[in-house]
Amino acid sequence: MYNKILVPIDNSILSSKVLLNAVRFAKDQKAELVILNVEEPKAGAFSTAIIYNQESMNADDNPVIKEVKAKLANETIPIQYKVAAGNAGDCIITASETERCDLIIIGSHGFTGLSRLFAASNSVADRADVPVLIIK
Repeated sequence: MYNKILVPIDNSILSSKVLLNAVRFAKDQKAELVILNVEEPKAGAFSTAIIYNQESMNADDNPVIKEVKAKLANETIPIQYKVAAGNAGDCIITASETERCDLIIIGSHGFTGLSRLFAASNSVADRADVPVLIIK
């Protein structure tokens, strides 16, 4: 049984499918969701930089998170919303560890390009200490 599920999302069509499946799964498991949007690093920043600080990156100001919050407004399961910036794979692993998630549900690719999120999902699957469910 899973208690806390990390769901990295972007604004892709596949992320909508991932989110729908994650909500269903969380309901079945009576689990909490942690919705994470990873933003590209600012120009000139190191690509592997990780910023996972709720105070400095307010999830309420993030357009992807705002849209997802609106979609999930009537859900009764517990949901947290987080934002990170930097390398997607690194940020997802860090979020999983920091939030003590016991499952990651991720899309096989996303809006930011097949290669970026595909690389992220593979990186996460290879490096995560918890099970990873890849939705395609």
